[in-house]
Amino acid sequence: HKNDIMFRLSYYRTGGDLRRTLQAYLKTGYEIARDISSIANEKGVEVKSFLDFGAGYGRVSRFFPFTLPGARIWVSEIKPQSLDFLKDRFAFSPILHSEAPDSLVLPEKMDIIFAGSVFTHLPKALFEPWLDTLLNGLEDNGILIFSTHNKLDYPEAKGDFHFTESSEDTFMVEVEDRLEDAKKYGVTYVSDRYIRDLLNSKDQISWESRRLAFGKTQDLVICQKVSTINPA
Repeated sequence: HKNDIMFRLSYYRTGGDLRRTLQAYLKTGYEIARDISSIANEKGVEVKSFLDFGAGYGRVSRFFPFTLPGARIWVSEIKPQSLDFLKDRFAFSPILHSEAPDSLVLPEKMDIIFAGSVFTHLPKALFEPWLDTLLNGLEDNGILIFSTHNKLDYPEAKGDFHFTESSEDTFMVEVEDRLEDAKKYGVTYVSDRYIRDLLNSKDQISWESRRLAFGKTQDLVICQKVSTINPA
């Protein structure tokens, strides 16, 4: 899609080589979708319902029908054009919401919610409320998987939570549905301590962080909701 910023970034990085762009774009998307499936198996989750939160134009979600066969796949976005594209091209079920966490209305609890390259852009005022919203959207034993920029990879970052009012959307003025409010969508770096303290404060959540496990550029945080059902 012409508004796919992830594809445009790959195109710029390859110096305008379309073949290399396609290879890199699709290879990265497939590998992430494969890794999500592997995590589900590792954590013992049978995936019947799945949400790609902030799905963009489907770099990753286009592969989920193959890596998560049989799952009901939902995609959410604040960009209507991306949801139209994902529905028309891949027959995914769309969920439109705004930047406000209480605007997300899920049709059911999810076995897995995946948020790739979303929390890497949120200010603190949105970071923690969105985390709570997505955790509350999980089935018992369900998993939230999200990526973060680690402060270790940006020595200039100040404090445990560093937000900059700038992102690729800021510069790609040719993209019709770019996110123009840099106060709500910038670039975020967090420390290991921030993630640890935040997640340790949540009830009925076990979690782990995997260093640079998302496209080799971002950390991957895996949160699993502890079942409230007593075994027979």
